[in-house]
Amino acid sequence: MKVVVFIRKKRPEANSIEEIFYSLKKYLGDNVALIELPYSGASVSSIFKNILFAKKHRGEVNHISGEVHYIALGLGKRTLLTIHDVQSIVKGNFLARFLKKWIWFKLPLSIVSKVSVISHFTKDELTIMVPKVKRKISVIYNPISTHYIQTLVKRHNNFPNKILHIGTKPNKNLEGVLKAIEGLQLKLTIVGYMSDNQKQLAQELHIHYENYYNISYDKILELYASSSIVTFPSFYEGFGMPIIEANAAGVPIIASDIPVLHEVAGDAAYFVNPKSIEDIRNAIIRLLTDETLRTNLIRLGKQNIERFTPQTVAEQYKTLYNQIYNT
Repeated sequence: MKVVVFIRKKRPEANSIEEIFYSLKKYLGDNVALIELPYSGASVSSIFKNILFAKKHRGEVNHISGEVHYIALGLGKRTLLTIHDVQSIVKGNFLARFLKKWIWFKLPLSIVSKVSVISHFTKDELTIMVPKVKRKISVIYNPISTHYIQTLVKRHNNFPNKILHIGTKPNKNLEGVLKAIEGLQLKLTIVGYMSDNQKQLAQELHIHYENYYNISYDKILELYASSSIVTFPSFYEGFGMPIIEANAAGVPIIASDIPVLHEVAGDAAYFVNPKSIEDIRNAIIRLLTDETLRTNLIRLGKQNIERFTPQTVAEQYKTLYNQIYNT
């Protein structure tokens, strides 16, 4: 059985989906190939060319690893489609949302035989949009390469009063974190391209910060290892990879009190109301000053990541491959 996992064209500002499946490769077996699509973006030309490319390179079983759902039109029924979230794709004006629902969800979901989602929250979102797909869905969490991250951690010491914030899109709530740390004596590291408005806000609040974007995954992990707290008070997430990355790096994380992040973190995060600047600020101060709380969250984080090992996740995908092949 030849399995082909299709990965979107790599973008400098985004690498989480690619890293997930590269970390799984050695556990999926020698019969599984990873192929990167040649075209990025959502133009009619890129979509059409990617569909033709996928059709030409398809295997006996195919796996769309995320975001490029539409290539199912070139792959056929023997396909597994992994969906990471819904809201980040279905956005724009009425016509844009209508087209994206059909091209990214309704048509591909009518073709593929199996669908995997990365959280029960995403499963609920998807079944509201396309109720008939429920019978096809399996929940398979994203994996984390704990050995790799912990090796990096041994080469770095957590720096006091250094906070890491992952993501600059509106749902990542960077503005809330900037307002929450106003007047505090600390350094903020921001991963993601900052808008002019975000830079202006940081300057107006006199925030001591550094900003990284278009950096390697190795560099991101080094930033985890050299931070004392990770802030992740998002308004919306499909999964929440920074939670388990922070857990693996042994760094306490502040996360939004929303269902999907509870699902991912369990007890291994300090939960806050993402709309409350005061709540975020109090959490940061407490984690910087309460060593007992920090130690407990780090301990719980080490326990939590056992649910997300690549070996466990790979076996779940292999089970679906076999089901597709034998159907």
